[in-house]
Amino acid sequence: MAGVKESYWEKDRTESAERIADLTTQGDIARKETAQAKLELQQLRFPRRLDFEKLKAAIQGVPPQFFEVLYDQSAADGSGLAFNIFVALASIGWRTDQKLPAPLTPQQGPADLRDVYQLLPLTQQAGGSAWGVSVVTKGPISEDPKVPERILGTALLESVASPIQMVGGGKDDTMPAGKIRVIVGPKLP
Repeated sequence: MAGVKESYWEKDRTESAERIADLTTQGDIARKETAQAKLELQQLRFPRRLDFEKLKAAIQGVPPQFFEVLYDQSAADGSGLAFNIFVALASIGWRTDQKLPAPLTPQQGPADLRDVYQLLPLTQQAGGSAWGVSVVTKGPISEDPKVPERILGTALLESVASPIQMVGGGKDDTMPAGKIRVIVGPKLP
């Protein structure tokens, strides 16, 4: 009987040790996942930042362009990022008729769409994407990676620091030909 009792206790100790090791591993994994989630949440809370040197290096060979920078006021970091992009482009010789970036305003849109146009986000009314940063021209939208608006879009994608970054392209037929519009919209949700 004593041998059975000892065998029972030995089996119980082995199972308990295995269970403790399993729980310890699960706890370690949970702590790592929690730390990663906290880091990602913290990054989402911080404003997007522009790496001026990366932007400057990426568009160095592009002849100076005529540009404007607009931002969505609902984006908490929109005016700050728009200002940094504006200063960066102006400081490398790009031309603008703005004194500062401007907030987006409602647009009437095409006559046949005016009843629904006001329902679109302001970023889309101005020719951009609903989220992130957009580079907009009069059009047509070119797939050529060597056109200034494409180079600028790629440069912004590489130089704006954010956990999730999106840079889109678009067109606005009401824009003057030869002008590049940068729109700073809200961060991705």
